[in-house]
Amino acid sequence: MGMEQLCRVCGAPMVQQLVRCPKCETPHHRDCWEYNLGCAIYGCNATQFAQLAGGPGAEPEIVGVEEPSLLEGISRWLGGLFQPQPRPAMPLPALDRDRTELELERKEVTRWIGAGAPQALMHAYALFEQRHPRATLGSSAQPAAALEMLDAGFAALGLEAVDKALGRAPKHDLEPLLVRRAEAFERDPATRWEALQARAECAGQPGAGELLERLREEMLLAQLPESSAYVASLQARGWEQESQGPLSHAYYADDALPERGRLLTGPFELSLARDQVMKRWRAGLPSLAVPASRLDLPPRCERVHRLHFSSREAVLETERTEHRFSWSELHAVFYALIHTSKLERKVVHEEYDGDSRGPRVTQTTSMLVQSDEFEPVLELHVGDHPSRFRIDRPDGRLFEYLGRRRTLSHDRNVVLAAKDAVRFAPAARVSHGLLGLLMEQLGPGTRFSSLVDFEEYVLWFHALRS
Repeated sequence: MGMEQLCRVCGAPMVQQLVRCPKCETPHHRDCWEYNLGCAIYGCNATQFAQLAGGPGAEPEIVGVEEPSLLEGISRWLGGLFQPQPRPAMPLPALDRDRTELELERKEVTRWIGAGAPQALMHAYALFEQRHPRATLGSSAQPAAALEMLDAGFAALGLEAVDKALGRAPKHDLEPLLVRRAEAFERDPATRWEALQARAECAGQPGAGELLERLREEMLLAQLPESSAYVASLQARGWEQESQGPLSHAYYADDALPERGRLLTGPFELSLARDQVMKRWRAGLPSLAVPASRLDLPPRCERVHRLHFSSREAVLETERTEHRFSWSELHAVFYALIHTSKLERKVVHEEYDGDSRGPRVTQTTSMLVQSDEFEPVLELHVGDHPSRFRIDRPDGRLFEYLGRRRTLSHDRNVVLAAKDAVRFAPAARVSHGLLGLLMEQLGPGTRFSSLVDFEEYVLWFHALRS
């Protein structure tokens, strides 16, 4: 039997650390055999393995295992309906074959709930979510894990876990989860206003309307220490629900509001900035004045050609140099989809019969066909005066660190890298697009029509930091 095949557990090539099932002779990675608690072939109940002799590229031999008898061969063919005799002299304890990979990983996560180790719980849950994005921990364990992660300050993963819990929690447990989710959103200025609006619309949130009004007054009366300011929307959708226009660096408006939606506009002299904020509030567009110094984001964004994430540090290779930083230095993670539409002219030639004596008739039809493409973009902000690193183009070297998790899809690999960043830096701020990815929701801030629009969102999100 050749070795150029894939492991039945992880799907990776069979090249090193191999063992073979002594009953059905299927090769496995040793760690995959131990992870699966036995052979991965349905109907084969082997729990002990045989070492392979020879190098990784050689034809292996089973060490210390006799050739299977005819009875054993028939048993394997029938899917293990009966056990061959004689039984092993020292049998292992019987394994519960219903404990699937999902159940084993669910057990690994739930054992950390309430154990006083929220960091371990967070890491276990992050891996569980990556491998089983549609699964939950159960009706009681899921909300417990979500609330513990939120209490520990792991907002992104906690919100993802809360969102799953809301779909399965008993009715009497929904209100506490909704309250805690709103509180988590309110901690970040970029999502605070939308969270307060949601609480005001919820019948079980008394006083939320007054809180909105007080926040409005605080923003209107805030003292700005500088002479110039930008005007920023308080919502990721901007000042118009349908679009997010580009940033205007010299926009001095009169009484009229902008025709297109914007997240930021300015700079204004301070009195004009306050005037613009008041006009937008009167039009039902919540806004605030932002000191010009808060828009200190470097205009240059370095493109990453190769990255390596580990629990200790992140390594990013760019055209210039290699950058290493600890996860405590990562302050913000952005993920979004750039949506582009193309119109292409398609010409269709059709032939049909004319009258009974005439030739066939050819009809040519021209039509415009629209095609849509979505390209992922991932951006990391490192340091107090952040350096910007972006992944927005496929590169064969980018995701080598993913190892067996790496897929053939660039889009999927970007998703895995974004989730790794959340797992290793759980206290970092995350964009609307990354929250939408974790919570499987689309909304403002998740898709943009160009990198220019995404750039404005990044600047706006940076300006609304605490």
